[in-house]
Amino acid sequence: LTVADLDAILKTDHVSSASPLATSQVQIELLDLTSKRVSITGVSTAYSDMEELEFSSGGFFTQANQDASEATVVIDYALAEGLFATAEEAQGQVITLAETEYTIVGILAEQDEEVTQGGGRGPGGQQSTAYVPYTNYLLTNEIDNIASIVLEADSTDTVEEVSEAVLETVYESHGVDDETADVTISTAADALETISGISAAQSKSDKFIGWIVLLVGGIGIMNIMLVTVSERTREIGLRKAVGAKGRHIVSQFLTESILLTGMGGAVGLLGAVGLSKKVADIFSIQASGPGRGATETVAIIDSSTIMIALGVSVFAGVIFGLYPAIKASKKDPVESLRYE
Repeated sequence: LTVADLDAILKTDHVSSASPLATSQVQIELLDLTSKRVSITGVSTAYSDMEELEFSSGGFFTQANQDASEATVVIDYALAEGLFATAEEAQGQVITLAETEYTIVGILAEQDEEVTQGGGRGPGGQQSTAYVPYTNYLLTNEIDNIASIVLEADSTDTVEEVSEAVLETVYESHGVDDETADVTISTAADALETISGISAAQSKSDKFIGWIVLLVGGIGIMNIMLVTVSERTREIGLRKAVGAKGRHIVSQFLTESILLTGMGGAVGLLGAVGLSKKVADIFSIQASGPGRGATETVAIIDSSTIMIALGVSVFAGVIFGLYPAIKASKKDPVESLRYE
């Protein structure tokens, strides 16, 4: 893609804004002599509004900075803290990225502590982001091509129309067609469709694994109950000797089996709820970019899911506890009393 493609896209009907997106990675030494990977990202002034970036000080570079290809940069709060005694001191300072000196014109908003922990962006993370005018990025890297262009339609109703129009515009500019295309375009709907497909496949895989685990667990329960029946043979004989019927013995061991699987299901539910919340926190971290604030992902577990899970646990107790219970009920009381 080229700057000419960007200009043509901006003239397309229903395109509200667009920005180039070109990225390279560099290592930078921090104040404490450790190093941090920094993603230098060349974008246009429109990018700030498109991504709704928030700032702790300063702002995004201006149209004048962009037109003059000036070496101005917007860095995230973590990088500012790492390079200077305090993030506030970074505003207006000059830093060197990829052998080019940049003046800091803005510092992105500080991320919540939960968002910035771990291996992602932010304090304690291993990567930070620095936004520079795409014109400066192309100039310093001595390139003419743009890796990608992100754009916004003026409404959700025109996304497909814009997608087709932009693709046609770029095809015409590059002199290609569907068979010889050197560019692709994807929308949020395409991404959602892909994610939905992956989720569906994952769901089928999870169900298959779940049934296998249930089968293995059920066989384990059955073996435990068979051992219990064997160890309590004298007890069974004594109960029968004093008048207990076969159905009473079946009921006793089925109840024990159901209690065993029910308690296991309850413990599993507690673990699943905790794990779901943890996974939701992880997705919240990944969905939050520099300066965008925390994007909350909530794990929703409704009562029907809990009831189904407990129901399956009880059902497993009945199915896999039935054979040991019947076996216990058929024991001869005289032989059982003699059992050592």
